[in-house]
Amino acid sequence: MSYHLQIGLVLVAAAFAGGFFYGHAAGAKRDMRQAVAAFQMRKDMDHAVDKTGAVDLCIALGGVRESCRSALRGVGTAAKGE
Repeated sequence: MSYHLQIGLVLVAAAFAGGFFYGHAAGAKRDMRQAVAAFQMRKDMDHAVDKTGAVDLCIALGGVRESCRSALRGVGTAAKGE
């Protein structure tokens, strides 16, 4: 092989490796940003759910007001061990 061909192959291999590792790092950074955004959104949802009463939460999840009230009536006393 000629000297110029060897240098050309080394440069092509180096460019490929550099592009691969750069793409891998960029993908990892994008994934981390998405994970942080999802965690922050979950934290906001947790605060909203914590502020919601049990009956309102039951209704938001698809229950009917009267069935939610009757289903949750004994939950407070049962949770206290009474």
